[in-house]
Amino acid sequence: MVGVPHSTGCALCRERRIKCDQAIPDCTQCRRYGRPCPGYRKTYRFQDERPGLERKHRSSSTTTSSPRDLSTASPPTINTTPPMQRNPAEFGDDTDDDSTNQRRLFVEFLANAFPTGWAHVGTRLMANEGEDASRLQAQTARLCGGRGFQATATACVTGIYVAHARGSAGMEGTSRRLYARALREVERGLDCAETAISGVMVGAVMMLAVYEMYARTSADAFVVHVEGVERVMSERGARAHERGLARSCYLAFRGLLVATAAFEGRGCFLEGEEWVRLARRVGEEDSRRCGGGWGRFVMMYEEVFAQVVRVPGYLEEARRVRSESAERELVRRMRETRAQLRELVAAMDGWAGSPGRDSAPSLLVRGAGSAVALLETLLGRLRVQAGPLRFRVVTELGRGGESLTWLDRVASSMGMLGTEIVF
Repeated sequence: MVGVPHSTGCALCRERRIKCDQAIPDCTQCRRYGRPCPGYRKTYRFQDERPGLERKHRSSSTTTSSPRDLSTASPPTINTTPPMQRNPAEFGDDTDDDSTNQRRLFVEFLANAFPTGWAHVGTRLMANEGEDASRLQAQTARLCGGRGFQATATACVTGIYVAHARGSAGMEGTSRRLYARALREVERGLDCAETAISGVMVGAVMMLAVYEMYARTSADAFVVHVEGVERVMSERGARAHERGLARSCYLAFRGLLVATAAFEGRGCFLEGEEWVRLARRVGEEDSRRCGGGWGRFVMMYEEVFAQVVRVPGYLEEARRVRSESAERELVRRMRETRAQLRELVAAMDGWAGSPGRDSAPSLLVRGAGSAVALLETLLGRLRVQAGPLRFRVVTELGRGGESLTWLDRVASSMGMLGTEIVF
């Protein structure tokens, strides 16, 4: 589990055990003593909270002819019975890395929990595998391979999804035990320099983050795992994510990376130049290989992503900007991003599909529109009030969701759907 400090004050006030007023950009106590305020982001630590949790619970077709048709496109076909109808025995504590059941269940989990994301990312991955669905499934299932953290991390996240789908307390308990075990095994994996920055480590820590997003052991417990993903990916560098499993993880998880940055109100590392080049390169390759309607959608997605990835950074800057020149520069960049997104939304006219029916194109359009609305809110406030601004960011990721596919909406819209600024 993730240990999270109860106090919301800055690190210095917590250390000195005094009340912090959380003023922006520096708290009153730090200003009084002439010390730089470290801010209000919590620090996290791995710790096994399984005993406490146990006590608590004891008591209580892919390529289409036009982008418009993508709203009804199906994800790559993988198999049969949804995971919520599988036998609980397939999630036993003794996770077998060679278990075909575990591998099948995990791939089915991806298709059922992330239907639009799977349609988008799965199509791109299959195009890179020469339209060979069996090779795509084999690559995806690599996350379940090996002994230790890869297998256990994927088993725990599949288990929590099935627990929610069935309303099964027994399955939830199994997933918690697997999660606690995965934490220990990931920690051991991090002790090995080579394993610590491997593609399978990226995938495993991603799974821990998704587990916490579903399990909600606390409102922001998933953040420590997302930050772990960021550290591993940054250490590996962008070029290490051009091929293979790392590329798959990058494509599948980057929407949640941007969403988490917005949730925390901080810049996303994916707006860095090396990552921008990676997105452009991967987008061009996938667009060419997909062709047709999916090819055009891929390029449009990458153009939207290149703009939306900047939005969390704008939130952070608006809270810290002090000088008039810095504020003018921030306003200029926000207006430029807003204009680009407006053009892209107009170019995607007709992609939204039927009301109430989510698709990769419709969530992209709505996410881009939500990003425009966020920027307009910030720009409107900066017109009447000099920075730094004080506000809260309310996100779907922070609120959680009732439906089994709520994370799919968050990831496919890059966290923009349902995100609001409250002054």
